Amino acid sequence: MRKHKFRAWDTEEEKMLYEVDISSDGYVMKHEYGNYVGVVEELIVIEYTGMQDMEGTDIYEGHICWDKRNECYGVIEFDEGKYVFVWDNIVEDLCEVNKEIEIDGNIFEDVHLLG
Repeated sequence: MRKHKFRAWDTEEEKMLYEVDISSDGYVMKHEYGNYVGVVEELIVIEYTGMQDMEGTDIYEGHICWDKRNECYGVIEFDEGKYVFVWDNIVEDLCEVNKEIEIDGNIFEDVHLLG
């Protein structure tokens, strides 16, 4: 079974909160300090996919990745019960391409990579 890991995008401060936990009552907690950060509805929670890219880096929802084979950027999404890599309106199962892509950013801080 894969480890459940989360990050959260703080829409007010426009910054990523790394290594957060979600309590059973819906609060997002910073893992490194154990401090209360905010209610889930106030943050955009991003989940670890359980897979790594070609460099061995953990892949999260919302990552923007470079596909060397197709020479294009795409986005990691959760769709119909699975993680997918979406590029140029093409959807591929992440488990089939994760070792062929490299993380270059995320949809919150690096949207310019998508054109």
